[in-house]
Amino acid sequence: MVLRGLTINGSSGGNNGIVFKTGGSLTVIDCVVQNFLFDGIQLAPTSGFINFTITNTTVVNNFNVGIDYFSPSGSPSANGVIDHVIAIGNSQGIGVNTFNTSGGTTNINISNSVASNDGIGIFLDDGPALMTVTIDNAIISDNGGSGIVASNVTGSQMTVELGRSVITNNSVGVTNVTSPNGFFSYGDNRINSNPQGDITSPLNPLALK
Repeated sequence: MVLRGLTINGSSGGNNGIVFKTGGSLTVIDCVVQNFLFDGIQLAPTSGFINFTITNTTVVNNFNVGIDYFSPSGSPSANGVIDHVIAIGNSQGIGVNTFNTSGGTTNINISNSVASNDGIGIFLDDGPALMTVTIDNAIISDNGGSGIVASNVTGSQMTVELGRSVITNNSVGVTNVTSPNGFFSYGDNRINSNPQGDITSPLNPLALK
């Protein structure tokens, strides 16, 4: 499925803007998704494997999550690309949540994107699934809570890799509650001026190559 050049507005009523539960792939290009009661874009598989690409798209003023990968059950797997996205004024700008799954593999790449003036900029929560999230060249600023939150079930395999990003003027810059520590940094970020703390727990260093 390919959606291109759409403005989807929930101000006259509507729970979610775009919902994708089954199918091989979803591509969203040059769209605006705004003013929904729950999620702007909701990806909610429970089985099988999906690919999704969301690029050059704005998600704004959605009451829950701007872009929400949330599997409610089962053991689905996914590869996702979120590139040149602007997420503003949502409770969470971008969310990746596999807490309720029983397995599967989730790989999400977030690049060249902005999460600003949300409750939380990027929220990552891993259950038994194997989750890898890369965040590259992002601006995550002015969020009421944390810029990035990363948490997992103790012992689950979660990897977050952060590079070339600006994380500033959030209440907390990075809330890292992964156990074992699965949050890695390339050391070329700008994480500063977050009044309640820049990083709650040290990030593992990654060498630039």
